[in-house]
Amino acid sequence: MRTGIRGLEAGFRVFDASVPAERAAWVRLWESSPMRLPFAHPAFSEPMLEPGDRLVAAVWDGGDPATAPAATAPVTAPSARTADPATTAPHAQTGSVLHALVVRRLPGNSTDLISSYGYAGPLVWDADDVPALARSFWAAFAQWAARMRAVSEFVRFPLVDEVLPFPGTTTPRLVNYVAALPGSAEDLWASYAPKVRQNTRRALRSGVTVEFDTTGERLEQFLALYHSTMVRHESDAWYRFDASCFERLHRELPGGFVYVYAMHESRPVSVDLVLLGSQTAYYYLGGTDAGAFRLRPNELVKTAAIEHARSTGRTHYVLGGGLETGDGLERYKRGFAPEGAQMFCSGERILDDAAYASLTCALDHRVEDVRASGRFPDWVDGPDYFPAYRRRFAVPSTSPRAHSSRAEERVR
Repeated sequence: MRTGIRGLEAGFRVFDASVPAERAAWVRLWESSPMRLPFAHPAFSEPMLEPGDRLVAAVWDGGDPATAPAATAPVTAPSARTADPATTAPHAQTGSVLHALVVRRLPGNSTDLISSYGYAGPLVWDADDVPALARSFWAAFAQWAARMRAVSEFVRFPLVDEVLPFPGTTTPRLVNYVAALPGSAEDLWASYAPKVRQNTRRALRSGVTVEFDTTGERLEQFLALYHSTMVRHESDAWYRFDASCFERLHRELPGGFVYVYAMHESRPVSVDLVLLGSQTAYYYLGGTDAGAFRLRPNELVKTAAIEHARSTGRTHYVLGGGLETGDGLERYKRGFAPEGAQMFCSGERILDDAAYASLTCALDHRVEDVRASGRFPDWVDGPDYFPAYRRRFAVPSTSPRAHSSRAEERVR
């Protein structure tokens, strides 16, 4: 871990992943971080961008000048790439910040900001005075956001890593489970719920074995299991990532992932893709052959993945949570970390009150227009969805009393 140098001139910059020099500076800063959070690397989010999106990182580096970002990447607006002296804080602060964001287009040349999928947030390290650094960073960030005509910001916070204090509202969302990894395999095994140990033994007695892929050479096997699982659960098309998403991770994060396979009679029947930070491992995606459920292969996969994280020196394994509070998926993950419940939180703030109200009002008018036409729109997203103007609604193909709810129209 680097140590900051007090008094070093520091500055706020925004790196655009579509600009090679700025992307390279972003990666250098990510590589210098003590956590190397996979979700904060540009390669993780680039394949998920929608048309018109920009992937950026708002950064601050007041540490070792040898590892500081290149000075060729100033605060940027859509139409300018020249330094703006007004965006540099007057007092240098030691420490580094990395805040990965997607800039999304809105009507009228406005934008809004959302953090990368997964666990992201404004990571901070090597800061002598975190509150002072937060004041400097967010002051410069506010000026940049105004230039971007940003209406709102939505942030997904990490569960383990330190983040800069957020100047907006922090909202508890869902319970997630994080296994604190002990020093020995025996202590880790003892930490699981009895049912997890029982089902893992059952898988082993049934002849299920474990294999690891740290290069991605078996990607076709993973995709077959993953996509069949997404179809079985009728998951949104957005989650059905294609091969290019994973190939980019293989290419740009060598050593930063592992596929853990359960094998039965020489064929894969379950798999988890685990992303590896310096200190923490993260369950990311997985799938299981429905015909192999009776073998309980995924319990074996998860216990093997968690042991792999422990044996490679990581201190935590993030399992995530369910789709909603108390569902079966949440209960399943709890079995691997019975004492590891942590609240996943998001951060929200409105950056332009007038624009936020106008966009929300426009969405309400659209819903009223649909109702006036004799159709019956239903909200897809709940009333606490943020930002409110991006709430989706669907128009069922039949009357509201019918059983079908297939959407003819989805609005984002």
